[in-house]
Formats: sequence, C-alpha cells, structure tokens
Amino acid sequence: MRPYREAIVLAGGFGTRLAHVVPDVCKPMAPVACRPFLRFIMDQLAAAGFDRAVVADGYRREQIEGFFGSAYRGMAIEYSPEVTPLLTGGAVRRALGRCESDWVFVLNGDTWLDVDFAAMEAVASDAPEDASAVIAVKRMHGFERYGTVDVDADGTLTAFHEKRPCEEGLINAGVYLLRRDALDNMPEKFSLESDYFERVVGDGSLRAAECAGGFIDIGVPEDYELAQTMLAPLAACGSPASSDLSDGKGSSQESASSSVSSDSSAEDLTAYDLSAFDLQKYVSPVWKGRVSYAEAAFVMENPKGETEPIKLLYPIEKIVSVRSADLATKYEEGRDYEVTAEGELKILKEGNIPVLAYDKYYFETYTDDGLKTQIPSSQASGAYMVAETTKESAGMSAWCLAVTYTHSGKSPLSVPEDKSERFSLLREKLSKGDPVKAVYYGDSITYGWGSTALAEVDRAPRCPGYCDLAMDYLESKYGSEISRVNLSKSGETSAWAKEYANYKKVCDENPDLVILAFGMNDGVVTEGSAFVANIKNIVKNTRPRRPDAEIAVVTSMLPNEKVGYQQGTCLRNYHAVYPGLLAEAEEKWEGVGVADVTAAHTEILARKKFQDTTSSNTNHPNDFMHRIYAQVLLRTLLGEEF
Repeated sequence: MRPYREAIVLAGGFGTRLAHVVPDVCKPMAPVACRPFLRFIMDQLAAAGFDRAVVADGYRREQIEGFFGSAYRGMAIEYSPEVTPLLTGGAVRRALGRCESDWVFVLNGDTWLDVDFAAMEAVASDAPEDASAVIAVKRMHGFERYGTVDVDADGTLTAFHEKRPCEEGLINAGVYLLRRDALDNMPEKFSLESDYFERVVGDGSLRAAECAGGFIDIGVPEDYELAQTMLAPLAACGSPASSDLSDGKGSSQESASSSVSSDSSAEDLTAYDLSAFDLQKYVSPVWKGRVSYAEAAFVMENPKGETEPIKLLYPIEKIVSVRSADLATKYEEGRDYEVTAEGELKILKEGNIPVLAYDKYYFETYTDDGLKTQIPSSQASGAYMVAETTKESAGMSAWCLAVTYTHSGKSPLSVPEDKSERFSLLREKLSKGDPVKAVYYGDSITYGWGSTALAEVDRAPRCPGYCDLAMDYLESKYGSEISRVNLSKSGETSAWAKEYANYKKVCDENPDLVILAFGMNDGVVTEGSAFVANIKNIVKNTRPRRPDAEIAVVTSMLPNEKVGYQQGTCLRNYHAVYPGLLAEAEEKWEGVGVADVTAAHTEILARKKFQDTTSSNTNHPNDFMHRIYAQVLLRTLLGEEF
C-alpha cells in the first residue's frame, strides 16, 4: 500500500526576471502552452496519487487560489501564504506545520521535473535514520546557469558548488523529499538551499535520487519560451509522459499571454464557481484574467415584453455558473439559459429565471404606495420602479443574476492608474505587518449602502461595502490588522464635510489611511470648481494635522441618467467633470491619490446596463459595483502588487 502523499509547492516568488514578459501574473501562473505553468505540476502530483498539496504562495496569490480552489483532480489543496517574504526555507518550514506525513515532498512552482516519486521514497526508506532529505538531481550537459552537486557511490550528497560553466554535471533539480521535523530548529526566515542544505551537507544526512526525465526552469525568458514547446505534449494529453519530453532546444509554439489561461473542461471550471462570498474571487480585477466572477446581470423585459440577450463585460467563452444574486440558486444551461453565438446570455422563456415585467418596472404615473422606492423620471412622464435591497425586500436583486464565465476577450476597462508611490507610508506598514487604521469619510456609498453585508440589509452573499472589502483584502494579503472607523453620512456632500469641519473628527482618529469619497450627491447640483475647492480644503486641513496619514480620494459611480429627484431634473449632472479636475489638483498633493471609479463605471456602461451595477436604480452600487470600487481603490493604493 502506497504511503499517504503530501507535497509542498513553493509558489510565492515575484518572478522579477519574467516581469516584462508576463507582467500581470505571478510566475507560477505564467501561461505555458495555453495553461498556467503551475497546472503542469498539479497535474503531475494528482496523476501520482498525491492526497494533498500545500501551496506556499504570496505574491498575487489570489490568482493561484482562484484557479485551483480547495481541491484539484481529487487532491486536497491547502494554502500557506507568506505575509512577508520568508525565503524558501521559511516558506517550507511554515507549510510543514500543515502537513501530517513523516516525509513530505517539496517542489518549486517554477520548475518542471519528470520525477519518479516512488524512487525517491525508496531512497528515503533505505537511508540511515539520521537522513533529513532526499534531493532529486539531474545530469545536464553544456550549462552555466546552475550550480552542481557531488554524489558518492552510496547516494550520499557530499557537496554543493557555485554556478560555473560545465560540460557535464549533476544539478539540484528542485524536488525534495524532506523529513517533516528536519527544519524545526531553523529560524522563521532562511534559504532552504544555502542556509540549510549547504550547512548540513557535510554530516551525510542528504541523499540523492537521480532523475532521467525532462527538466525545465521557467525563471528566465529564454527557458520560458522553450517551455512553450517542451510542455506542449502534456498540455495536449493532460497527463505526464516522459517520452514526450526532452531537454533539447526548440522554438516557442505560442506567444506568451499576460493573462492566466484556462481551458474549458468541467474539471477546471468547478473551482471558479461561487456559492458564497469569496474575498479573493470578489476582488479579482475585472480588467485582467480569463474568468469573470459573479458578474451582475439584471433581467427585465423590453417594452415589447421580450427578454433580449444580455451583454456581459466580455463575450462568453464558457459558462461556469449562472446563479441568483444571493448565490443560493444555480440555474441550468439549456433549461434556464443558453449562450448565443455572439457570446451573450439568453434567458429561456420556459426556464426558472425570474424576469421583471416591463410594466412592473415602469409606471405611467407616479404612485406613492408606501414603498419609498419610486422616484419620478425626468426623461418620461412616469416613474421608474426603484427597489432598494433591504432586510425586508430583495429589491432589485430579485431580478439580478450572478454570472461566472470564462472569456478570451480584451478588457473593456482600462487598467486604473497606479498611484502606489503616493501611499509609500501605508505600503511600508503593510509590508512589515504593522497595524493600520483606516477612516472612511464620505456619503451613503462609502457608508456601505447597496452592499449586502450592510447591517441595514444583511442578505446573502453578504459582500462588504467597498471600503471594508478593500481593507479585508489588505489584511489577507499582508497580515496587518486594519482597524476601521466609518464617519460617512448618507445624503451628504463635500460642502457638509468642509463647512462643519468634520475632517477634525477624521484627524482625531489618528488614521494611517483616509478614504475620502464624496461626489454622488454633489454631482447633482455642485459645479466642478466648487466641488474640487471643497475637497482641496479638506485635504489642506487634514494633512498638516496628520502628516503621516495618506488620503485616497475616491470618485463616484454615475447615477441613473433617466432618473431625477423631481420632475424636470436629472441626477446625472456634474459627476463626469470631477475626475479631471481632481487629477489637476492631485499634481500638487503629496500623500494623496485619486482613485477614479467614475472612469471605470463609464467604461462598464458602454457594455452593460445601468441596472447591472445598482442596488437602487438611482445612485447606489450593488455588490458587483462595490467590488469595482474596491478593485479600483486597491489598484490605486498598491499598483502592480494588486
């Protein structure tokens, strides 16, 4: 009977040398032969019957965790994230704490080796009791990129040598079978290779297992290109086959893509499905990657009583799931919906998906039935049904879907501008894992209205408002405890914030980060120069009092252009002017950066309906739009680290 097999996969590297080739993904997820490189390793482990893999991830770990989830091909997946860089040894030591076996395999997430795991286990079984590790070695010819190792006749590894030009020699191939307690006395941060292996090599505790199969390290662009051809046979067949691999040079079969590629097999798509709120998937940027998670789609008849196909942000390649807005109900392809040739979502009339009738959305005359959900339209003689989601009512979410799908299209959204240099103090605290205090200072949107986690709503899937969503992500990524104070007030404007000097309350909280977000209510009546003057005043009076506090100025989404607060008015007025004026002011600010949500929403509305982005049909974002807010804010704060 084979042993219980566990593996640690080191996948926390930044991939600095590949950054200009695949700038938008972490190195283990770099696309090779049209699939993430790490998938080749996971396929190899699953095919070898491994019971569990612990992925030691860090940089852009949401890409890895979003792709593989908690299980892959029958193999359990756990994650051991690096909050701060621990080097290879520290990452392995931490991950070993999640393992149960006496011996645990360790693999590098950027290296492929056609390894015989059973042969390495046999070496460990035959080794002396004081052996601490079995190291896979590979015989190479004509190389200078790798250091070499010496192995004596009984298989004991006796020496490591620095990189030098070699005609022939054995190299450390980056796969280890490690005794689980081998690193117990090591510090929190160290290199497995130089601080442990090279230190103990003289005591005879390291054994070697020579592997004759294929080997590739994608750490440099030339070998990354080689991998496109070398691993293509595995991509085609989906299972390891050493006869298909060689160490010979070849040309790239596919040009590198900056997005994580996914194929459309049912096996792969199951990890993407969402049946509950998932932080990493919810903050996954909509402008990159091949998966759109729980994208909102409002289902309503047109004036003719027809349900037209729904455009999503991207043309659909493959549906992962179509669920109700609360994620509780999963609809069936072919019975409830289908995908058109244009990649749009078609709701089937005979299916179970709720469709809002046009005459239930639009009223010929305004009526007051106590719902407080109908606002007169400025663009027509009647009123629109505006059903805000609350504890008592599902509101607009009753007719809204959460669609998860793969795509291959170019993003309709521009990548938000990187303002991370303006938040250097914040990023320094986060990198050290130090506690951070954030103060939110805005209107109803920043208070959290429209998000299902808001106390006044408290409905599944309970997605937090954008400020908390972003702070939760930062806590998860860096391990810092982030305390939050929300001083926002519904219905207020920048004039309220300035006139009543409420910024003093902000300063009294001694924040590290201030999220300053007005504009939705201002935009109805406040001309651009007056609005920006108010924001400048708040910044001017906050920064001197709290010079270590950095300020993120968040612009608003656009309100519904077909709704007014009274007949003859329009809610959408000055909103689109504000970002440009704030950008001009930003040039003279230090420690202040503008997160332009308005631009993102404008680009979304070029493809999707306003109703896809709102909880109130007037001026409150739904969960999906709160996620857009959070993603823009995180990109502004972190830049390439997000």
